[in-house]
Amino acid sequence: GDNDYNLHLSFSDTLSLAGWDFSFSTSLYIAPVPDIELSGSTTGTVAPGGSRTYTVTAANTGNGADTFRFSTELTVPGWDATLDTSVLDLEAGQSQTVKLTITAPDDAGNGDPDGTRLTAVADSDPGIHDSLEFSTTVVVLAPDWSFSLVAEPNDDWDGTYYLVRDRAPVMVTLTLTNQGNQDNDFSLQTLVSPVGAFSATIQPSYVSSVAPGSSEQVEVQITVMENFLGSTGVVTVEASGGGSEVERADLDLRLEQSGSLNLGTSSLRLSAEQSGSDSHTLLVANSGPPMQVYFAVSGLTTADAPAEAWVSFLDREGSPVTGDSPQAMLLLLGTEQVTLEVAVPASGEVGDYVLEVWMVNQEHKRISEKHTFTVTATAAPEATSSSLLLYGVVVVLFAGIAGGGYWYLSRSDDDDEDYDDEPGAEVELPAVAAATTMPVAAATTAPLEAAPAAVAPVGPVAAEPAPAAAIPAVSLVEAVQPAVVEAVSAAPLAVQPVAAQPVVAEAVPVEAQAVVAEAVVVEPVAAQPVVVKAQPVEDEEMEFE
Repeated sequence: GDNDYNLHLSFSDTLSLAGWDFSFSTSLYIAPVPDIELSGSTTGTVAPGGSRTYTVTAANTGNGADTFRFSTELTVPGWDATLDTSVLDLEAGQSQTVKLTITAPDDAGNGDPDGTRLTAVADSDPGIHDSLEFSTTVVVLAPDWSFSLVAEPNDDWDGTYYLVRDRAPVMVTLTLTNQGNQDNDFSLQTLVSPVGAFSATIQPSYVSSVAPGSSEQVEVQITVMENFLGSTGVVTVEASGGGSEVERADLDLRLEQSGSLNLGTSSLRLSAEQSGSDSHTLLVANSGPPMQVYFAVSGLTTADAPAEAWVSFLDREGSPVTGDSPQAMLLLLGTEQVTLEVAVPASGEVGDYVLEVWMVNQEHKRISEKHTFTVTATAAPEATSSSLLLYGVVVVLFAGIAGGGYWYLSRSDDDDEDYDDEPGAEVELPAVAAATTMPVAAATTAPLEAAPAAVAPVGPVAAEPAPAAAIPAVSLVEAVQPAVVEAVSAAPLAVQPVAAQPVVAEAVPVEAQAVVAEAVVVEPVAAQPVVVKAQPVEDEEMEFE
């Protein structure tokens, strides 16, 4: 380019000491000349079929701008070389980079070399150029199948556990990275501890052709099993790759339930007779935002299952709480009282039933711990009226017989006085047969269930004692002298009361709707005493043998 120069000349005469000064300026044109210089690493290794990329710096070391063109030259057949750019415009003093990728053939052997040459030439002058020769050697490495499997934190991660809130499903993402030198395929599966506590599904369960240094992601969905009563557990994701390599990632889980249920005692027992009921007040709470809840009951064993239908729940207003619809559920915020009621039907089998109760949200997920309680069903008592009637009849019969016996003894004494003065009037009093009564059937009152049916009044059972027949006794009289008759003393017979045996009444259940049955009051029947009168036998009517 153009260059300006200023010149100053001074002259002096050494003899005369005279001097002259001259100053002038001039302009000279110098043609710009570019130059190119290439630099960078030129040696490396590559696996068969693999590639190696070199970074080359191209600098214009001249004083003029120019365009430089790049080209490659292969010295070994089967190898390949590519450039990310083939043209660079460089100002004087400017530099840029060029990337050269050299690829070895698939069948290259260990130690096979390559001699690729890279050349840069200026457009203004082909004589301005530079080149580099690269030495790439094939190295056959032992297969490396190493990889990593890492679980990613999410909103459910608290730093230690993945939180399972109210048994809702949890999604966890895992990253699978190929850290080896081979393309790798991976199979994945899940392991659960405790066994049966969780259900874990992984997608996808097979990942193929993951290149070295590349990563893929998989997702695991974890669901808590309904019968799991614990609070923590572990889901292990296991990945198997080439070379029998195995990696595992443990997902530590902790259950958090927003609901709590307090029975007030660890040994709650509700007892009710057949067609009866019993109740107990529970305290339930919700530590989270307001939610619709209801309650579930299950028998601890199959033998306890019949009592599940006997249990119901009522809110403070006495309205049933069920899971049939959101309107029938309990809107719970904070702490609330709920009544647990047990109604034993008339047909309910007598015995103890162990039940579990827990709280459920509107997604029908259990949100509280399970608690056990016992329901005792007892037999309905026999009708009191029937028992009173039976006992009344027995008492009246006993009183009647005892009264008759007393009257008979008194009458016998009077008759003895009448006959004492008469010679030969001693006779034996007739024996009195004990009065017998038939067993009185107990009136039974069948347990009534709820049908608006009229209850028939139970009338008292009248006891009809059988009449006692007097049996004449035959007295043996010794006839030593016909004129003298010795009286034979007759001892009165003791009358033993007849004990009536009650008949066991068996209750016959009537399938109907339960109604309150008014007790039937039964008045005991007054039994008339049985009077037995013995007539004396005249002497002349006696027969002698």
